Amino acid sequence: MIKISAERAILFLKASVILTACWPPSPKATRSHIILFELSWYVLFANALFLLFPLINAIYENRTDSIVMTKSICLFCAVAQITFKMILCRLERSRFQSLLFDLEKSCKIETSQEKIVFERYINKCKYIHLLYTSLCYLTAIIVICSPLYTYQRFPTNAKYPFSVDHSPIREIIFLHQTLVGLQVSAGMCIDCQLAALLWYVGAKFEVLSKNIRGFKKVKELNACLKKHQEILRYAAETKDVILHLILTTTLTTTMGIIFAGLNIVDQQSTAVKIQYVFIVCVASTELLISAWPADNLINTSSNISWDVYNSNWLKTNPCVRRNLVQCIMRSQKFETIHVGKLKMPFCLQYYASFLTSSFSYFTTLRAVLGKE
Repeated sequence: MIKISAERAILFLKASVILTACWPPSPKATRSHIILFELSWYVLFANALFLLFPLINAIYENRTDSIVMTKSICLFCAVAQITFKMILCRLERSRFQSLLFDLEKSCKIETSQEKIVFERYINKCKYIHLLYTSLCYLTAIIVICSPLYTYQRFPTNAKYPFSVDHSPIREIIFLHQTLVGLQVSAGMCIDCQLAALLWYVGAKFEVLSKNIRGFKKVKELNACLKKHQEILRYAAETKDVILHLILTTTLTTTMGIIFAGLNIVDQQSTAVKIQYVFIVCVASTELLISAWPADNLINTSSNISWDVYNSNWLKTNPCVRRNLVQCIMRSQKFETIHVGKLKMPFCLQYYASFLTSSFSYFTTLRAVLGKE
């Protein structure tokens, strides 16, 4: 089995999200690099907006045609997702930069225990990430090529306030929608970026567990307790940064699954149905990418209390024992991400609930539209 190094995995992640300008440059980047990055963000953001508003117009103008309207809503959700994610990543750029820089710095140290565990996580989920990223871009290509197998002139049904029948406007619009389609794919890969941070936090907790179980001197134990506080701060920062991105993914993918599903069951050509099958598959998988490492984070953070309890704590002095009790009590408060006001933490169980709810909403909406 081919093993993927942490450096190669990070390089792959950077390449997959390059069209979003959401992976901030290193704090050591040159001024020219930073200016180029800023310029690319503004250009890519404006590019997405220039399709978002025509799609809103298409939804309004086709409000009496349920088939065309659901197509437009589905594609609107995809473009809205990348737009909101770019805004959120820009607002949190400084914190993202700090978190990702720490990740990259750790992965450059060959003897780093965190790197070894992180690479084990990478090789555990590499096929899912590779398949998901490939599906994202393949789905975009299928949508971009839709004029070849449908009566549409462009990949989307966007309505513009000017004529698009003549050259070169027609070609410019097609190229513009093509680029936005690829941007949407890159935007969906941002969840892989979030997953990398969550896997890395999980690796930090796992390394700490190993060190706590094997400590021999009080000095080593004190270092572990201090490290635990540092990891908790890093985990809190990570959760705070990615929370709204996960909420954005949840809302847009739920709507995407519902309206793409309606196009699958409607009376349409097989080619169009296949297109929306791909969209549903990608949208259904997107939340899994970050739910899996979030579930792992709950387990690794909660294991600290058991590792402290099973360690050689009887030989320590009363003061150290009090610190250990505090560590155990703190570890019983799992590192969880709560999406919105929901009590259920973001994990694989939440993902299963998300799928159930999405298909339930789809069934209800289909019944309502069927009556009309």
